[in-house]
Amino acid sequence: MTQQAAKQAYLSVSTAEAAADTITGISAANPGVVTAASHGIADGAIVRITGVLGMLQVNNRALVVDNPAANTFELKGEDTSVHTPYASGGQAFAQTMTEVSYCRVLGPGFNGEAPDVDVSHLRSLENETLLGMNDPGTLDLQLWYPSVVDTSHARLRALKRSGAAAAFSITLASGQIAAFMASVKSFTLEPLNKDGAVGGTCSLRLRAGESWFA
Repeated sequence: MTQQAAKQAYLSVSTAEAAADTITGISAANPGVVTAASHGIADGAIVRITGVLGMLQVNNRALVVDNPAANTFELKGEDTSVHTPYASGGQAFAQTMTEVSYCRVLGPGFNGEAPDVDVSHLRSLENETLLGMNDPGTLDLQLWYPSVVDTSHARLRALKRSGAAAAFSITLASGQIAAFMASVKSFTLEPLNKDGAVGGTCSLRLRAGESWFA
């Protein structure tokens, strides 16, 4: 097995969203193919999808575009053959992604887990459980604070104030990418000392299932 180094990986956050492209179909395939007439979305772009009926599993998620053609594009790494069949509707919003500057540590993250639901009863021979709702989890990062105003840090602070969710992506040196929707839980300042650089931490709350590295 060939490993890859963590260096050169980076986190990006959406700083703008294009007008909606209307979805008229999503195939049940691996990967799924979206039909959207004259969409103009570029290869590797991150899109936010909403309003799909039937294949609800793609709604309110950030997904990666692959192999775009004039009226179609693939959802990179997304196996839609295991989803509910597409019925109708939906919109795709292409994101303008900006690298989060001076990120020195990324993670841990994607650490949510479904809770155990106890369904034991008096005749049970041992504890009986079911899995509850999936929790997408959180993602933590450590940053250096630049000495000038930084667009990406300003965006993180604005998301913390508003509580809104935005599209994020992690890109590895290999070109593999994961995308997800998240809100900013915290954006804090680390203790200042005379021999240290100014740094801080940020915690993201994932809002929907991620598209894993593909």
